[in-house]
Amino acid sequence: QHLAKLLSLDLSFCSNLDPSFLMNIVSAGMLVSPPLQELYLNGCRKIKGMHVSSLVQFFTEIRVLHLSGCSQTIDDECIEHVCNLRDLQSLDIMGFNRITDRCCIKLFSRAKSLQYLNVDKCERLRWDFLGLLANRLARWLDESSPEEILD
Repeated sequence: QHLAKLLSLDLSFCSNLDPSFLMNIVSAGMLVSPPLQELYLNGCRKIKGMHVSSLVQFFTEIRVLHLSGCSQTIDDECIEHVCNLRDLQSLDIMGFNRITDRCCIKLFSRAKSLQYLNVDKCERLRWDFLGLLANRLARWLDESSPEEILD
């Protein structure tokens, strides 16, 4: 129970962060109760897809996950694990060139709480995903009152 009250962990731009540090936290059970809800790893270039997959399988209550600037090994397989975070509200996967439409469409269908998604510079995303996004936005505009839209 070393970090028993930690809800948010921001390691952004720790570019030399050794992934074994995070894996040791997981294996030691240091962040168990209450569960970690926010994890910021932006700019941690040594963090790979396999590390993110392991982290989200252990920290199942994560609501905020920011990964832009991590290793380019983050791909559809990694994001498939992220899709299992049922309370995910914010995901930053900016600049990952291995992420495809198929995976982002699955993310939209499974991450029902998602409120923020940064896919800027994800160059493999094409019209399938962007069309789905446009359709959801149009549906939301149709269902919303002017007051909700302006807020």
